[in-house]
Amino acid sequence: MVHRDITELEEREEALATAKEAAEAARDAAERARCEAEAANLAKSTFLATMSHEIRTPMNGVLGMIEVLERQRLTKDQQRIIMTMRGSAQALLRIIDDVLDFSKIEAGRLELEATPFSLSGLVEGVLDTFRPQVLAKGLTLDAEIDAGSQDALVGDPTRVRQILFNLLSNAIKFTEHGNVRVRAGTLPLGGGSTRTTLAVADTGIGLGAEQIARLFQPFVQADSSTTRQFGGTGLGLSIVQRLAQAMGGDVAVESAPGAGSTFTVTLTLHAAPADSPLKTLFGPVARPVGRAAARSGEGPRVLVVEDHPVNREVLVLQLKLLGIAADIAENGADALEAWARGRYSAVLADVHMPHMDGHELARRLRAAEANHGAVRTPIVAVTANAMKAEEERCLASGMDAYLAKPVSIAQLRATLERWLPIQEETSIGDPAHQKEPSAAIDRNVLAAWLGEDRAAIDSLLGRFRETAIDAEREIDVASRTGDLTKLTAVAHKLKGAAQAVGATGVGAAAAALEQAAKAGDRARCRTLLGPLAVQLRHALVEVQGSSGST
Repeated sequence: MVHRDITELEEREEALATAKEAAEAARDAAERARCEAEAANLAKSTFLATMSHEIRTPMNGVLGMIEVLERQRLTKDQQRIIMTMRGSAQALLRIIDDVLDFSKIEAGRLELEATPFSLSGLVEGVLDTFRPQVLAKGLTLDAEIDAGSQDALVGDPTRVRQILFNLLSNAIKFTEHGNVRVRAGTLPLGGGSTRTTLAVADTGIGLGAEQIARLFQPFVQADSSTTRQFGGTGLGLSIVQRLAQAMGGDVAVESAPGAGSTFTVTLTLHAAPADSPLKTLFGPVARPVGRAAARSGEGPRVLVVEDHPVNREVLVLQLKLLGIAADIAENGADALEAWARGRYSAVLADVHMPHMDGHELARRLRAAEANHGAVRTPIVAVTANAMKAEEERCLASGMDAYLAKPVSIAQLRATLERWLPIQEETSIGDPAHQKEPSAAIDRNVLAAWLGEDRAAIDSLLGRFRETAIDAEREIDVASRTGDLTKLTAVAHKLKGAAQAVGATGVGAAAAALEQAAKAGDRARCRTLLGPLAVQLRHALVEVQGSSGST
């Protein structure tokens, strides 16, 4: 009996040991699988970043040189050739962006923001982008926000905008006559969540049941013949569906051949809290920031730091078209030496360079400024890495702005004119034709309620000058930290002050910036900072001249 009990105990212990070993082996296998999956996703992410960089670098050379060539003295035939080249290059870039976006989603590397934004502002901004195209086709385009909808939302405005952009792009592409309509709205779900709906309806060619069934498959068109007639990768709607699902929603379509289509996307977002600046339009005061000046007695001079010879040449030629002289450095170490020898109005720095990259250059340059009490030199990152995380790293390392390649002359101008006076764009070799700027302050606005009281007018303009200088400093800080809610508040405050004193140009520029910041459109905010700076410079010069003449 004792022998049997001992045998049974040994068998149970052996079974338990075997089970324990099996469980440990299963855990080890699961951990290995998890590590391998993470390594695979990391490899995919690295591959995507590398591909983005490697593709955008030559595309910057292609599109940049096309823009430079456009500003030469060309015959009409040459202009048509250049227009075709530019259109084809931009189409290729859109295809590249679609493929990289889809690959990022497939790799599980999609990261969603939680940023306050205005639903109506986002819709309005996207519609403004398409209005010229709609006008050219003879279509009508309008939008409606459901009554009672929550306007101030929290989510990823960049991805919401991408969804609406893709839907509108398709609607306009497949509609030859009639109209395209956008409807947006929200319904509360409880706990601060909202069901947000974006619907795009058109009067286009429509779809059959079989076409709808394969509509959201990647790299598949509803009809293979549409590829030849309309172009495209067949990725747009697949990306829309996956983005919607990542935001707790989905996409549905109602359509019939010849009867148009309606695509409806639902998303689960959040209502902005009651104290959000989008509701209160109130923002904290920011610390002041120094501003770089050009070399004494000279026009603006920019240091271009770029190891790729084609991209160096593109930037130098683009700067020349803007009336800006440039020196070049091939890496960060050479750039630091050049910066130490003379004051530059700004630095354009590539991020990925040998010996010393752009991040390290920015950190060392900021440290040198602090050690010597130097005025801050604006540093603009110019990089082929278009990933959002790259912009955040650039700003965190001490840079002031970010441009993703390929860089257009308009983007370069809008960025640099935050700090530099820029001439009218001209053909290379032609003298710049300077336009006489119109008055920045409409005196009739103040005269209407202050009459001829010059002292009262000058006092009010002086207060506006102080407000404008403080606002510009706050806008600088908000843009470098990516704080769109603060940017909304400050732009709103500046808009009101400018409108009150008749600074119409400043008011319009501030209103545009406020709208873009409310909509969470970071890219548009970047392009609007330059025009606002130009209007502010003109207004402040007039205010100073008026005060000095009394």
